[in-house]
Amino acid sequence: MIGTLLCCSKMAEISAPPPPPPNGLILRLCTSRPRMWANGTIIRVGFLSGSVAMREKVIQYASEWFEHANLHLVLVNIHEADVRIAFTPGQGHWSLVGTDCHNERGHQQPTMNLHLNDWTPGRVFKRTVLHEFGHVLGFLHEHQSPVMGIKWNRPAVLAYYRKIGWKDTDVEENVFKQYDHDMSQSSRFDRLSIMLYAIPSDFTNDGFSVGWNDKLSAMDKDFAAKAYPKQPRVFFPC
Repeated sequence: MIGTLLCCSKMAEISAPPPPPPNGLILRLCTSRPRMWANGTIIRVGFLSGSVAMREKVIQYASEWFEHANLHLVLVNIHEADVRIAFTPGQGHWSLVGTDCHNERGHQQPTMNLHLNDWTPGRVFKRTVLHEFGHVLGFLHEHQSPVMGIKWNRPAVLAYYRKIGWKDTDVEENVFKQYDHDMSQSSRFDRLSIMLYAIPSDFTNDGFSVGWNDKLSAMDKDFAAKAYPKQPRVFFPC
């Protein structure tokens, strides 16, 4: 697998952990500048698996990003897709970031996996799709933004993730590590962002905590609009 994978193994709740990320995956509201799409791009999406109902829900929820960004989502045959989505159990939720999907050449190789099914609660399904499609647009994890200095209780965080099968190196790369200012573009920290993990208070030294965010925040929408600005309409006199 070539490219940057953001493994967002979303816990249904903090008390119900996800499976560990597949070997070799790097978990990662800021953007990855090198992986941004050209403004106005048509992003072609195809499915490798999943029921009709699951596919329809993915398109429905993902479309919310495209209401604000000047990008266009189109459902196509899998052989024509930029973004290839699988629903493989046990592989967690992850996505290649932005245009990195073009580095994965095999038509049967996923560029996103969603550990979801027809019985996944609606709000979990929605927030997971919104989060992963944020990565498709080139957006990174909010808690790893260079403008955010979370005071992590490292022993507590490491102990939690060890229990669910993650290596310490996975936690370092996907939770603690902050992005480089030169490789990312950041807004001020947004605790309501869909790109933010839930953080219980015992994960931090100062009691900072954030619950699950289930929808795009006002800043998510504004950031998408600024990252991919819609062209102003030009009116000509009659």
